[in-house]
Amino acid sequence: STYIPPVDDQELSIRLPQYDFYLTASRLEAGANHVLEALACKLPVVYHKDGGSIPEYVGQHGIEYDDIESLDSALKKKSFRIERLKLSLTMKALKRQYRNMEKSYADLPSQCVNR
Repeated sequence: STYIPPVDDQELSIRLPQYDFYLTASRLEAGANHVLEALACKLPVVYHKDGGSIPEYVGQHGIEYDDIESLDSALKKKSFRIERLKLSLTMKALKRQYRNMEKSYADLPSQCVNR
């Protein structure tokens, strides 16, 4: 693994696409901009199952894990999926994922009122 110190937006847009996937350990994430940045760079996201909003952001463009053992297992067993996931990350797919997420949040107030 490689630690990447904080960099500005421009440098991040150059560095991030050089990697094979984006790994996050965030839990209970309310607004995962870092995940959106990874997806915009066409990186599949490896995320914790308790990632809050992350599964919604990622959709089918990622791999879920629960603990360090399942992370290791997921990466070994599903490493063949990484390339396929990278190929599936088109801007069209990302826009569709965003529209679906946007619609579900737009419907949220009426769902709460109607309960």
